[in-house]
Amino acid sequence: MHITLSLTQQSLYELNIKTASGNVTVDSALEFEEAEIKSASGDISFLAKARDELTIATASGDIDVKNSDLKEIELTSASGSISVSNVKCNNFTASTASGKIMLNSLISSDQINAKTASGKIELKDCDAGELILKSVSGKVEGILLSDKTFIAKSTSGNIAVPYTVGGVCRITTTSGNIHFEIK
Repeated sequence: MHITLSLTQQSLYELNIKTASGNVTVDSALEFEEAEIKSASGDISFLAKARDELTIATASGDIDVKNSDLKEIELTSASGSISVSNVKCNNFTASTASGKIMLNSLISSDQINAKTASGKIELKDCDAGELILKSVSGKVEGILLSDKTFIAKSTSGNIAVPYTVGGVCRITTTSGNIHFEIK
């Protein structure tokens, strides 16, 4: 089954989509104050603008968010990967049980909080006032744009972080390596 929704207005207050087993793509020509998308087993691609809040949750699908400027972002997937690129926000939260989290050019004025149980967390050209990154069995690596005070812990992995002073970057993994650089 395939559904195409055409809108006469490009700017709307709220987007709310729920699907059991379909993929969802929100086109880049659209703009919303708030957007909430939930799917049981489909991939979700959000390319639109959302000025206030964006909430995306899927049980077994991947999440892809690109080119947005928001206040709050919350992304959750049980067994899928989360990919974010060219996004600015105040607070960012992402969690997945068995997928990886890939963040590229994510700038958060307050906090980036990313958790995964068995996947890798990778940041490229990202920054935030505070970063909290947790993985149980995956490696955590990244390139940040400004100096941080790194608090890194790994039970059985190697840790390589620069000795700089700035906003706090807490990194925890049980069985993965930790590697960070400042651009």
